[in-house]
Amino acid sequence: MTWLTDARAEWDRGHIRVAAAILTDRIPNRRKPIWAADILDIVGDYFDLPAPGTELRQVARVPARWSEGAILFERARKKTLAFEKDADRSNLAVATMLAIENAAKVIALASGRYSYDPDSAEWLVACALDVAELVGNVGLKDRVWELTTAAASP
Repeated sequence: MTWLTDARAEWDRGHIRVAAAILTDRIPNRRKPIWAADILDIVGDYFDLPAPGTELRQVARVPARWSEGAILFERARKKTLAFEKDADRSNLAVATMLAIENAAKVIALASGRYSYDPDSAEWLVACALDVAELVGNVGLKDRVWELTTAAASP
């Protein structure tokens, strides 16, 4: 499994987006929404997911609803922008909203009806690791690796 060895080497070097690209490119489109919801589930274990994070996790599990990811992305983006302007909001809240935004794009992309950034899955991994760093939890980083490699494996 050269791809896994390559991804791990990049991950260990701190080249997270490179590693994430290797891994997420291997995740079948039909599996990406569930994977994105699983990433949000583990982020939510360390920080309460603000809306629309909870709704997004539900949408991801119903293929007929994947196109709703676009609406939820718009809601998340507005909230992220508001959080970024609010000096009282923590970096953790902003990082969590960015993870929600990217998960929404991954889910909407899987519907085949939207053309968001094709690297949204890579960014979801990076945002989840930002949350891990901000909460000081190496275990969260390990869980993101495990979920992503499992989803990428045949």
